[in-house]
Amino acid sequence: MERIRKDKYCLKGEYYEALEIINSRLGFVVPKSFRKEVYIDLLELLFRNQRLGKPLNNALGKSLDDFIDELVETYYLTLRKGKFINYFLQNGFLCSFSCIMFYIINSSFNGSNVLPYSFAALIMGMIGFIGGIIRVYTNYKCLYKFTGYKKHLFQVFFMLWPLYFVLFGDNYIYNLTKNIIISKNVVLGIIIVEAIIYLILVLLFRYEGKRD
Repeated sequence: MERIRKDKYCLKGEYYEALEIINSRLGFVVPKSFRKEVYIDLLELLFRNQRLGKPLNNALGKSLDDFIDELVETYYLTLRKGKFINYFLQNGFLCSFSCIMFYIINSSFNGSNVLPYSFAALIMGMIGFIGGIIRVYTNYKCLYKFTGYKKHLFQVFFMLWPLYFVLFGDNYIYNLTKNIIISKNVVLGIIIVEAIIYLILVLLFRYEGKRD
């Protein structure tokens, strides 16, 4: 049997466009390892049906949008429950850590009366944690439906809105919580704990991936 070429340039017309659209929509939605697996199988499927002269919808067995929906659903459904929760927590702790650090750095150098190591820093961390989880959920439910600049705008918005909240809401949150006194060591301790938890989650996720 003739060997199927393993590059996208063996495809033409609607088949080539379909592969590009799928790659674009899956970007930043599912891990690179999963995209590589899908790419190889998909390339073979498309090239085989292109040689047979079948229309794209017949080759996929459904519309392109439905096919992409199914790919994303397949990835998240094949994740074990523990790994799925791990993925959410990873993003939550990473965003929480980023927001606390951004709050401390911003309040240290912006010349305002906001104290860097305060309870407000922890509130910003909570906002960041929620923002990280929301970002993963929107990736799962919405992001893959967009392409081009719309996808990038959508992605950037959900990635940066917690940081913008820190930037423009620091004074309000600080004034709201300034009577709650905590020490600098407590804030630093929480930062260190979050960083350690994040690293452990990443290592566990990779270990589970190799075991699968």
